[in-house]
Amino acid sequence: IDAPECVLGAWSKQNQHGNAIDQDTGAHAEMASYNLTIPNEIAQACVIRIRYNISTNDYDGWATDFASNDDVSPVTNDPNIDIGTGVELEIDINTSQFGRTFQDRSYVFTIKKRSNEVGSGTIHNLNVRGKRGNIVQAYPAIEYAFVPFRLETEQYDYLHIQFHGSDFNAAKNPNNGEGWKFSDRTNMVEVVNENVQFPIHENNAQFFAQNEGWVSAMSLLGQQAILDQKSVNNADGDDPYMCMKAGELDGDADDY
Repeated sequence: IDAPECVLGAWSKQNQHGNAIDQDTGAHAEMASYNLTIPNEIAQACVIRIRYNISTNDYDGWATDFASNDDVSPVTNDPNIDIGTGVELEIDINTSQFGRTFQDRSYVFTIKKRSNEVGSGTIHNLNVRGKRGNIVQAYPAIEYAFVPFRLETEQYDYLHIQFHGSDFNAAKNPNNGEGWKFSDRTNMVEVVNENVQFPIHENNAQFFAQNEGWVSAMSLLGQQAILDQKSVNNADGDDPYMCMKAGELDGDADDY
């Protein structure tokens, strides 16, 4: 087994729940992350541990441990500091939030043998992040975005799409969104470029294979259209696959 990789974490300002800057490449527009390439070895139980650490230079972190508490702690809550003005300045410090591990998560996963169809081709994972709601409702999470935010592939690469959903949007003061009022879904449509909001018609699709059902499958997610308020009253309250936002065409297809 090769030695573990040791790299600088991405830089962001304090308490920033947004995109960070990679200290090695200068790249940004991505959340702080690590790009893990899955090994080729087949394994039944692999463990990945992810820790969210906050460090500080206000004391020697390498020489400070569990024995440096109470009266011997290098920091105290809300200390008064002499800054030479004749009046001490109180610093707002909570030592339980000061230089520590905030999150510690472990996950077990399996590495399976590639199918013969895939062979040795490169497989890219495409996920989503965020949740239903506007930016205020979603905080401290964020609104929807792809992970990775930008993904460039080569011809004959494979795309492993992993989208998740939920049927538990709050009934009281629910987050804003489209589709069934309790659902949290992610779909995918093809657009001309990232500055255009309207999806391309199936006849003009290039990313999704034509005549293979991909445009319908990825955009509608199997949802049925609700065309009248009576149907909404009967079905919209208890079926995530009924959607008043999905209408049926009247024969005039959009050629955009």
